[in-house]
Amino acid sequence: MASKAISIQAISIQAGSIQARSILMVMLALILGAGTALAARETPVPRRLAISPDMVRVAGDGPGQAAPAPQSEADKAWQNLLDEDFEGVFPGDTWTIYSSASVPYWGTWECWSGNTATHSAACAAAGPGAIGCGGLYPAYMSTWMVAGPFDLSDPDITAAELSCVLNLVSETNVDYLLMSVSTDGQNFSGLQYSFLVMGEAIQLDLTAVPNLGSVVGASQVWVGFYFTSDWSLSYGVGAEVDDVLLRVDRPTPNVPPTITLNSPDGGESWLAGSQHAITWTAADADGGPNALTVDLAYSLNGGGSWVPIAAARPNTGSYNWTLPTQGAANVLVRATVSDGEDTATDTSDGSFAIVVPGSNTLAVGNAAGDSGAQVTVVLSLDNEDTVKGVQADLVFDGTLAALTGIVASQRGVGMSAGAEMVAAGRGRVILYYSDGGSLAPGTGEIAQLTFRLQGPGGSTALTPADVLLAGPEAEDWLAQVQAGNLQVAAPQEVPSLSIAVLKNPGRTRTIQVFVTVTNGSGTAPTVSAGGNALALSAVDAGHVYMGRLHLAGSATSVTVTAQDTNAVGTGNAQVTVQLP
Repeated sequence: MASKAISIQAISIQAGSIQARSILMVMLALILGAGTALAARETPVPRRLAISPDMVRVAGDGPGQAAPAPQSEADKAWQNLLDEDFEGVFPGDTWTIYSSASVPYWGTWECWSGNTATHSAACAAAGPGAIGCGGLYPAYMSTWMVAGPFDLSDPDITAAELSCVLNLVSETNVDYLLMSVSTDGQNFSGLQYSFLVMGEAIQLDLTAVPNLGSVVGASQVWVGFYFTSDWSLSYGVGAEVDDVLLRVDRPTPNVPPTITLNSPDGGESWLAGSQHAITWTAADADGGPNALTVDLAYSLNGGGSWVPIAAARPNTGSYNWTLPTQGAANVLVRATVSDGEDTATDTSDGSFAIVVPGSNTLAVGNAAGDSGAQVTVVLSLDNEDTVKGVQADLVFDGTLAALTGIVASQRGVGMSAGAEMVAAGRGRVILYYSDGGSLAPGTGEIAQLTFRLQGPGGSTALTPADVLLAGPEAEDWLAQVQAGNLQVAAPQEVPSLSIAVLKNPGRTRTIQVFVTVTNGSGTAPTVSAGGNALALSAVDAGHVYMGRLHLAGSATSVTVTAQDTNAVGTGNAQVTVQLP
């Protein structure tokens, strides 16, 4: 060990820069190693040490602890209990300094720093005989830098770690740094470092502390850095510590997702084999760990057993479900959402029905009469399904008839009813319950339709088309149809025509001509105004016709004539209108 007697004070390198200090450390390592190969550092040694009762608390307002620093998303499970870069007030309320009398102790300086800014804590930077940059730590040093206590009792903590960046030059095994933890603030256990450590990150696993075991679960944990030197050689500045980090792995418990099934939610009556949307609202308060997926299932026996509908669907809020062809009265739908870790389920609040459509027939009766007369035709419904509404178009020869009215009757009493001509030869009837009523399964008349017969006479079928039957829950029931017939006898009288002329108040020489025909041919009458032919369109097919005419500015009057011919003869009408 003769090489250790060499005086380091004879080295003339100035240690005012990191480069110069690195060169100095390499030279020291070569000297201390007596010419052997340079090692990164000696293996740290487990050690247990108590704060000596002879030591004096010399600085610090503690005990206390620093506020946790924010974590990156990629490292969000780790939470910092202590994050110290020694750039602020030291020791402040975070650290407590203990030392033997009349020797230097821990302080901060700008001689070296780890990964942050300019400052670090050095074992001999404060107190009696404190050294400066490039100075040698003295003999008989014994100084502690302690922070805490910290609470590690949270059962969600799965790991903990104490780390720092260490810069160290010391006499091998004799002068050393101890990085340690304690559960009583007095007795510390950890790892002892000596010889040469060149700005290296070191760690102490707090689940396996030498001589102590795991401190995870303890309600009070202190962290301590201790430096000591004996009477003999001093090498460099001793120990410098920066970027001290005490952190715990405390994974945030996953917040389960939530889901509400909106439809079907009970009381519906859906047609077997039809398609309906299952709708839901799902959310995930913490957004993870994975994107939400939804499983759907149905039960035909009130939840006794379940049949999958779709699995791992994206959380779109809706899924078009084709119902089974089997009918059932106690059906439920279940929606289950998953975030990859937890699930939540909602089921229809009440049962609903899947109904198999029965046999439903909409039938139109027959009627006969003379051209020009009005007749009544019975509309019947033979239904095995409960019906809330009926809509049907009736197709017929528009030159022989026009639909003019409807009255709900017999089984249909209580239903609202309406009828209109939607095109020549096409009338529409609508019957529905505006309240909670419905038409129970049964047979027979539900309405009476009124037709005006017209034209030269003949026969036309009354054929239902585009029939819609609606159930109590808007089910679309299937329907068969049965056509009726109208027999129109030839007219007994010549056509009777009347003319009405409307003048435009803003344009006094623009007129509208309306011609009403009774016992007509079923086609538009021949009309002239001021000697010019006037084209007419049907307002009420076979009965009322309308045309528009623009007169010359010099016109003071206009005579309108109309003529129609049936099998009996010709009818005429004429009117003269005075203009301003």
